[in-house]
Amino acid sequence: MEFEQILKLVDHVSASHLESFCYESDGVKLTLNNKIAPVIIPGTMQNNILSGAETGEKGFVYGEKYSISEQAPDRKMADKELSASEKKQASDTMISNGEPTGNTVKSPLVGTFYAAPSEDAPAFVKVGDIVKKGQILVVGCSSSEVCGDKIGSNSNLEVAEALFKGLYSVLEEKGIYLAAQCCEHLNRAIVVEREAVPFAEIVNVVPQPKAGGSFGTTAYKTFKNPVVVEEIKADAGIDIGGTLIGMHLKKVAVPVRLENNKLGEALVLAARVRPKYIGGERAVYDDKLM
Repeated sequence: MEFEQILKLVDHVSASHLESFCYESDGVKLTLNNKIAPVIIPGTMQNNILSGAETGEKGFVYGEKYSISEQAPDRKMADKELSASEKKQASDTMISNGEPTGNTVKSPLVGTFYAAPSEDAPAFVKVGDIVKKGQILVVGCSSSEVCGDKIGSNSNLEVAEALFKGLYSVLEEKGIYLAAQCCEHLNRAIVVEREAVPFAEIVNVVPQPKAGGSFGTTAYKTFKNPVVVEEIKADAGIDIGGTLIGMHLKKVAVPVRLENNKLGEALVLAARVRPKYIGGERAVYDDKLM
């Protein structure tokens, strides 16, 4: 018998009222059983079926007779149905007067800021921590968010120029490179001075207020030798308005809490980086790099 014929035979037997079917030809025997597992009707009849299971007597499932002794596997199905029903009843009775009856575990530390990984460990960031000369500070700035609008909806070149001027003048004096993150339209590419990334692969694009963002546009116009790169590994960063600068920071970023964390209507977040800890519990670390 061909495989397709067997499949058709299975379908026909399943659709029929036959409880079993046996086919034998040329030493090959095929037996099909078409027994439907009983579904127990809740209520008083359920108790009758249970008692019948113990004695082997007949019970009723959806109006049809079945024998518990003949369908032993169905008793397991009945047990599963009862178990699920009992679990539901138990779940319903667990709640009394709106209060759970089990053990309640309340979190004692909601919204707690951890300044260090443990009590005896050095703080993630301390007063006086600085970005050094020659390092890169990445800045993502949404002029829309500063003005109280949704990011990317109302780019404002005048606002971006004012913010850029304030940041750039301070960083340039200290010898720190400013890297300006463009908007999502340019995949958050970076505008930076060429000398800050002398060996980086540059891409060809000129940021515009509606295709790169006003902050990135201002940086490109202001830098002495601007280039655009798809990614960098900056030493610190400032996020003005939720621009997601994390993709351009080195691997281990540490949050820096700011006393003034708003510019206009935009939330301001800051981060620095530190080297990875490697080597496990026997390793010795340099506190100066933490």
